[in-house]
Amino acid sequence: MSRSFLPIVALLLVGAGGTATQHLRLTGTSPARDSTVAEAPREIRLSFNLKPELALVRIGLASASGTKVAMGKPARTSDSLTVAAPVEGKLAAGGYTVTWQAASSDGHPIRGTFGFTVAPAAATAESAATPSGTTISRDHSSHR
Repeated sequence: MSRSFLPIVALLLVGAGGTATQHLRLTGTSPARDSTVAEAPREIRLSFNLKPELALVRIGLASASGTKVAMGKPARTSDSLTVAAPVEGKLAAGGYTVTWQAASSDGHPIRGTFGFTVAPAAATAESAATPSGTTISRDHSSHR
């Protein structure tokens, strides 16, 4: 190949690589990574920068002790970049880890984990009844 063609070939290769070589990337989760939620989630949602191939999506859930929680099959949401899997098992208060795997049409797999904590509303656990029968809730909002 002559030297005059090398810059043209290099430019074509770089130019052709724009979005065609972009790989799937996780952009958001629900529950959010490292969040604390007052109610156990009914589903786990994963959002991506590209449309994931539904047949290649796997979502698992386990308690802090490693006990697996039953999950339903992932399904596409109204947003084609987001998939959701229903939580079929019961979630008690405590920490949980989500493991996931996905791929887009290029077949390049990505995987990861994130955690969240289920902690029922503090007001329920920390309210105290007075002798008159009224309830007083302690405000701990400044103790975050």
